[in-house]
Amino acid sequence: MIPPALFISHGSPGIALMPEDPTHRFLGHLARSFPLPDAVVLFSAHWCSDHILISAANPQTTIHDFRGFDPRLYAMEYTPPGQPDLAREIALLLSKVDKQTTLVHDRGLDHGAWIPLMLMYPEATIPVVEVSIQPGLSPRYHYDLGAALSTLKQKNILIIGSGGMTHNLRKASFNDYNAPTPQWVSSFAEWMKKQLETGEKETTLGYRERCLYAQENHPTEEHLLPLFIAMGAGGEAKGQRIHTATMYGTVMTDAYTFTTEQ
Repeated sequence: MIPPALFISHGSPGIALMPEDPTHRFLGHLARSFPLPDAVVLFSAHWCSDHILISAANPQTTIHDFRGFDPRLYAMEYTPPGQPDLAREIALLLSKVDKQTTLVHDRGLDHGAWIPLMLMYPEATIPVVEVSIQPGLSPRYHYDLGAALSTLKQKNILIIGSGGMTHNLRKASFNDYNAPTPQWVSSFAEWMKKQLETGEKETTLGYRERCLYAQENHPTEEHLLPLFIAMGAGGEAKGQRIHTATMYGTVMTDAYTFTTEQ
């Protein structure tokens, strides 16, 4: 079985300490739905750069790139092996999209990577290569990044885009985890679901101009760009929503799989 390409919304770092949270539970069971991959390639919304950077560190280290959370989070470590050979292969494939692709050896995994991976693969034995995104560039560019890596799935490599279906933290109700979801948030998520599940690639890539509330849900694009990478890595596959939940009113943690095998 060929691994799917995945888009996951990683939510708040705090979900690592919330076993009853729906997204915590979802991520904890997600890896059971497909065979164990030989490696994971992950694009995180929390590693942004002008040009593609690829972590060739081995082993990977844990970056606690957040402030003001439970002290227990800062004691957590997730240190899977890296895979420098795979990092070099990724660099070669992605150089067709960005000729300035660069390997880095001194960066670990940010929370957009290690928290979901810790829930999916707690043993930390599967090699991980993290790749940066380029928020100054378009959804189509990021789709092309995913497409350039789509052949890796044939080698039993899992490709993950980790971001957020919605991400307007200025309007989040951080004092109320169960705050009601505003209509402008749920409408955006349902619009995206319709486009992805019907395979409306061009409409989805043009969401910024075509979807009501796009700007309000994503004042900046970095948390949605990993979705387009997963789309590209999935080839011509339609998306399937495999999880939906909301925290703090405006943070939707939808997840999608893109696979040509049912």
